[in-house]
Amino acid sequence: MLLQDYNDWHLYIRDDGSTDATLKIICSYIELHPDQITLVNDSLGNLGPAKSFSFLMQKTTAPYLAFCDQDDVWLPNKLSLQLKKMKEAEEKHSISCPLLVHTDLIVVDNDLNKIKNSFWEYQKLSPEKMRRFNRLLMQNFVTGCACLINRNLANLSMPIPEKVVMHDWWIALIAQLKGKIINVTEPTIMYRQHGMNDTGAKRWGIAFILAQFKSGTSNMYKSLLKTRDQAIALSKLTLLTKNERDVVNSYIEMFQLNWFERRIFMLKNGFIKYGFLRNIATLLYL
Repeated sequence: MLLQDYNDWHLYIRDDGSTDATLKIICSYIELHPDQITLVNDSLGNLGPAKSFSFLMQKTTAPYLAFCDQDDVWLPNKLSLQLKKMKEAEEKHSISCPLLVHTDLIVVDNDLNKIKNSFWEYQKLSPEKMRRFNRLLMQNFVTGCACLINRNLANLSMPIPEKVVMHDWWIALIAQLKGKIINVTEPTIMYRQHGMNDTGAKRWGIAFILAQFKSGTSNMYKSLLKTRDQAIALSKLTLLTKNERDVVNSYIEMFQLNWFERRIFMLKNGFIKYGFLRNIATLLYL
């Protein structure tokens, strides 16, 4: 962040129970930049990424929020580019519209050697085609560290519930329902993959699908059940309209149908993922 060409930012950090030299490193940066970096102390221990980001979101009243992961590298124009796109979106949709701007990422290894110029291509994603609420209930296309959100979206998204899959997915769902998601094809992040990522970039293709089947279809089904639990949390929000709640409840109820009925229901109601191979895999193990 210190190398950004936009300098009007403040970094809030929460240590999520590290056992290495993380705190010492953080404090050394705070000594050098006390006006721009704040360590938020608490006794909550290890919360995981979703709860940690939710906690930090509630500690600031900033008009715009960006999520910074500890092992990725921001390109110098990340904030300036995203703020430019945000201002354009506010002019188009109004300043009161809940907005999420997200960009593509460059996939790199632990030493920042380039693996792929585009994370979206690497994972066979098309955010423009995936920007449908029914599809977003089943598959996320927004990467948290490549996001900028405005205050209205932050307020609607907080606090992030217990049963969400990940904070970026939850915020994307709220943005898709109540505001706008702006996709920017230019990458602003070097997305580091080192084998120990909490979440990460997995090259999508037949080999990945076969590896999932090898790990067991029960694991795949458990992953889909997490999307149901996330939908249950969404259904409890008072901000949903009747039509929106009906869609969410339909997704939840889909898991109670039998094998044949569930597949027909998915296809009929657009509860599908992006890409032929993904949907074949999903239809096999859901």
